[in-house]
Amino acid sequence: MMNKSNDFLKCKDCAFYYINKRRYTKKELVKKLVLKEYEESLTQEVADYLEELKYIDDADYARRYILDAVNLKKHGIIRIKMDLYAKGVDRFVIEDVIADLSLDTNSVLEDLIDSKAKNIDLNDEKALNRIKGFLLRRGFGYGEINKALGEYRSKKENT
Repeated sequence: MMNKSNDFLKCKDCAFYYINKRRYTKKELVKKLVLKEYEESLTQEVADYLEELKYIDDADYARRYILDAVNLKKHGIIRIKMDLYAKGVDRFVIEDVIADLSLDTNSVLEDLIDSKAKNIDLNDEKALNRIKGFLLRRGFGYGEINKALGEYRSKKENT
């Protein structure tokens, strides 16, 4: 019995060490602790305990990640959703957080197009496809890319 509580304390201390360095999702923390050769059931128990005490919070992690991804990395919603899902954040949590935040990805998209298309002939299909590919990899959808490029073209033609 003493051994189990001792293992729990060691695992908990290790988890605190990691979460003091940077933020982790629950899944990432469990994976990190399993790599340290703690039993998976024990790591799950420690992660549940830390989640209960609000040391790890996937919704808060998602909120901060989304704001950074949009404002600093200039990513679109599709890429953000994929990244968070890969980090182990539940789809419903991701959708709820996105719904709560008022994100202006259109201005991000316009800024990216403005910086990429400045010196490019927009009638050149190959160059246009390169820009579209770049924006798709950033996580924007076909529809919003085509709409923003159309607006950019008409704005450029009117000036």
